Amino acid sequence: MKAGINFSMIKNGIYIVSGTKNELVVFGKESDMLSFLELLKLNEQVINRSLVTLNVASNTTEFLNHYKKF
Repeated sequence: MKAGINFSMIKNGIYIVSGTKNELVVFGKESDMLSFLELLKLNEQVINRSLVTLNVASNTTEFLNHYKKF
């Protein structure tokens, strides 16, 4: 993960950047999430949604189990 971003990991390979809204944005790859963060920065917007990076498709089941009551 990029330096300066506070994240947590729910499983090896699944990263979460916590936001203030009760919303999730899910990315398949870390590069997709970093591009999204760069767009926010360019538009002078702040991260207010939780961002989830799965990194591999096999992490989908673990993600769904973790967030089934979100």
